[in-house]
Amino acid sequence: MKNLTKYLADLSRNVFQLAIVVLMLLLTGCSLTAGNTDQVAASNQTANEQTSTDISSADSPKQSAESSESKLSETTETPAAQTTKSLKTPEQLAVEQAAAQQQAEKLAQQQQQIEDLYKQALDAMRAQDYKQAESLFEQILQLNPKQTGALINCAIIAKKQQNLVKAQQLLEQVITEQSNHAHAQHLLATVYQQQGIFDKAEQAYKDALKAKPEFKQAMLNYAVLLDLYRGDWQGAKQYYQAFLQLEPDNRQVKMWLAAVEQKAAAAQQGQG
Repeated sequence: MKNLTKYLADLSRNVFQLAIVVLMLLLTGCSLTAGNTDQVAASNQTANEQTSTDISSADSPKQSAESSESKLSETTETPAAQTTKSLKTPEQLAVEQAAAQQQAEKLAQQQQQIEDLYKQALDAMRAQDYKQAESLFEQILQLNPKQTGALINCAIIAKKQQNLVKAQQLLEQVITEQSNHAHAQHLLATVYQQQGIFDKAEQAYKDALKAKPEFKQAMLNYAVLLDLYRGDWQGAKQYYQAFLQLEPDNRQVKMWLAAVEQKAAAAQQGQG
């Protein structure tokens, strides 16, 4: 009887311990389920937040269209896109090359024509056939209105014919294009001088000598202007001497220099 009682007591204790273990297992399972539920909820919350963010950053259809147009515009402005746009077909390139070649041939023919006319005009000038020379130079100017040689030679012819106004206009046209053209400046100075426009003549001589410092004829003519028309004997003396440094055997200029030295000396004595 004692043994039976002891057996039942042990069985009851074991059942109780087993019940406690089962209970603990049940409690642990609930905890795990709750944790998983929380993780799923957290995941859902994150997904919802991402979805919400995507929606809020999405543009309206109009904005999206504008954005697409803007991106397309930016893309078309890239160098690669511009290069693509500027590409021409072989046919277009061939047409352009043919046109360029025709233009080059036309210019070459025109240049040859100008050279031929120029040679004929110079021959006419040497023969003092100024009417024929002028006609030929004018033909050149019809082909090239800015041909410097033709303009200057027409001015020389006009000066020889005492048409000083025309000569002045032609030379001023040259100087407008080429202000440092020494020969045009010198010729213009002589035209001004013949018209009694001494201030402009003096400036034109200075410009000619600035462009070409050893321009002998400009030195001499400037010295004569200062000597005879400006009363500047010291200045005239300076340019006569400069001329004689380049042409020391010129007896005529030596005489002019001696005369201007006497004038300068007399002027100094008079001031004293």
